[in-house]
Formats: sequence, C-alpha cells, structure tokens
Amino acid sequence: MKCKDRFRIFVSAGQSVPVDEEVVHSFSPMYEDQETLTFDLYASSGKYPGYVTDQGCVKIGVVKVDLSDVMHLPLSGRSVSLSMMFGEVQIRVTAVVQETGKATVAQVRFTEAGQQG
Repeated sequence: MKCKDRFRIFVSAGQSVPVDEEVVHSFSPMYEDQETLTFDLYASSGKYPGYVTDQGCVKIGVVKVDLSDVMHLPLSGRSVSLSMMFGEVQIRVTAVVQETGKATVAQVRFTEAGQQG
C-alpha cells in the first residue's frame, strides 16, 4: 500500500498536451488525524520514471492540500482529486474532495529547477 519515493505521472516527457488539457489523479490520506496532503512535484527527463530518486528527476515544487474542513468525514470520504491544467502560462493545480465535490485549498510552491527543499 505504501511505497516511498514512487512517481505518479501527470504528463510524460515529450508528450504534447493541448491547451486546457486537464489531468486528474486521486489520492487519499493514510491516517485518521491527517489534516494535510502534501505532494512533492518532480520533473523527469526520463519517459517512464518509476521513482523520484531515478536519474534525471528534479524537484520543481510542492502542493499542500488542506483537509481540516473535512475531518468530520470518515477517512475513506477524504479522498482528493488532484488536477493539473496544462497549456496556460503556469500549470494550474486544483484539489477537490471527492465526497463533497468541494474544492479545497491547494497551495502550490514552485522551486527553481534543481533546487531541493
């Protein structure tokens, strides 16, 4: 169930993405008291990276999703759809709690390529 440093691909290297293309993946908190989902964003020069520790993977940002407003829901009801909209000046990231359909706060902090932290 848990796998450290695993890579979830939103767009592959070299893939052409139309303007307004939205890519969505679902994620769930693992612990009952978990009020935040945190995702490190990586770019990779490899076409099929498996782990963020693979050669060519560089951390480019962090997304933090606040779940404090939905802590009354059971753990299974706090799943989040994390979407990235490509083709704009900047990648737009949206997080929606699947159970309620409500968009929640998703803070994105992009780092300079190659800068860790």
